[in-house]
Amino acid sequence: SGEIELMSTTTLPADTTDRGVIESFILLLSEKVGARLRKAKLLGRTITTTVRFNDFKTVSRSRTVDEPVDDGLAISRTALLAFDQLRASRPIRLLGVAVSNLAPADGAAFLFESLEKGRKVARAMDEINARFGKGKVRRAKVLEAEKFGVS
Repeated sequence: SGEIELMSTTTLPADTTDRGVIESFILLLSEKVGARLRKAKLLGRTITTTVRFNDFKTVSRSRTVDEPVDDGLAISRTALLAFDQLRASRPIRLLGVAVSNLAPADGAAFLFESLEKGRKVARAMDEINARFGKGKVRRAKVLEAEKFGVS
């Protein structure tokens, strides 16, 4: 369709069906996309989760949210809902998270206070990581992906 999207994907170090590992990788990918959105001063409303199974069949599901997002935690919540639509039961080899339906973040009014708090936390994490080194501050759930073996 030619629509611009920001996406992050990873091939897992080993095929898995472990829900905790999958959730952790989806959060990790969502955080990466969120950081890129904030750096570009963009917000997105459509979140797509892509899965490649161990037989190399690749499927994607998208969900569109009412309020535009750039916060990794908010992106991951919706990405997990999209993942659940896939009803994945086979081992997964690759995961991807994309955000599209983009708009400039400048002047965006947030109807939900909780989303604004999430954006403030995400921006603070960006500032700390920019100042002290990438990955110095990250959400605890991402540690499971790191233990599983993030490349």
